[in-house]
This record gives sequence, structure tokens and C-alpha cells, in this order.
Amino acid sequence: MTDLSRLAELGFDLELATPEQLAVLQSLLPEEIELLAEVKSRLEEAAGDVEGHMDGGGFCW
Repeated sequence: MTDLSRLAELGFDLELATPEQLAVLQSLLPEEIELLAEVKSRLEEAAGDVEGHMDGGGFCW
């Protein structure tokens, strides 16, 4: 079971997550959290500066 503080440390904005999404995130294995963090990092690298000015986007990116 995942501690949500680990996700926050990795830069995930959990304020926008629903209770159902939080339950799923809490059920992830440590390996799944690391994979999620890697995907998030790659998406951020590919986004460029323009997306940094967009509103919203969810807790993952």
C-alpha cells in the first residue's frame, strides 16, 4: 500500500484527485509508483514551456 506523501514528494498534485482516484493510488505497489513517476517525468520533458502556462491538467501532470 502506498503512502500518498510519497506521491506528493514526487510532484503529484493530489488536491484535484477524487476519493476514488486516491484509493487507486493508495493501492499501487512501490514499483508502480516509480513507473508512474517516470511517465510523469517524460511527459513533462516533452511538454515544453507552453504547457506550463495552461490551467488544469489533473494531478498527474
